[in-house]
Amino acid sequence: MPILKSKDAFLASTALAAGASVTGTGVDLREKYGTAIVAIVTNGATGPSTPPLFIVEVSNDDSIWDEIFRAVAKTGNNAKTPFVYRVAPEILRARVKFTAGTGQGSTVVARGHSVDTLG
Repeated sequence: MPILKSKDAFLASTALAAGASVTGTGVDLREKYGTAIVAIVTNGATGPSTPPLFIVEVSNDDSIWDEIFRAVAKTGNNAKTPFVYRVAPEILRARVKFTAGTGQGSTVVARGHSVDTLG
């Protein structure tokens, strides 16, 4: 029997103004055997003066969220910073958060790739 995989929408492509933040929807991972979050931060023609942040939060009930991962994106002009974060199969729910750097905004996106069924 083949391994069945699926995609999860953590956050659609979003343009963030300088200093702004956005939080994606919590994704239910209770029936997944593991998930990889692929996130990308893309700066404009002028990069921010402080770096954008990529954050992963987890919850067991959708009411209290705990930060478990934080990464810093590049500040260069037109810089594109990819991140991959593997969510353990024990995690019940996860979501992403991005904070744009100061001075200039960035475009952010996060997609999930999950294993649903083991062969």
